[in-house]
Amino acid sequence: MRWETAVQHHPKVTRLVIEEDPTVGFYLYVFEGDDDACAWDYLQDTLDAAMEQAQFSYGVSKGAWRQSN
Repeated sequence: MRWETAVQHHPKVTRLVIEEDPTVGFYLYVFEGDDDACAWDYLQDTLDAAMEQAQFSYGVSKGAWRQSN
């Protein structure tokens, strides 16, 4: 599964993506500008933990995420 959101109030980060990897957990991918290359990522055990990391680091609320394919 995959979730995406835009980041509004950060000087560099413009977009976040969470993707599930059933073997290890959930990756939170961080994108800067219009570049499609991931700038860095975080690995979390649960979807909730990945969303909490996004809220803590980038101010993105859990309600801002949308599920995508």
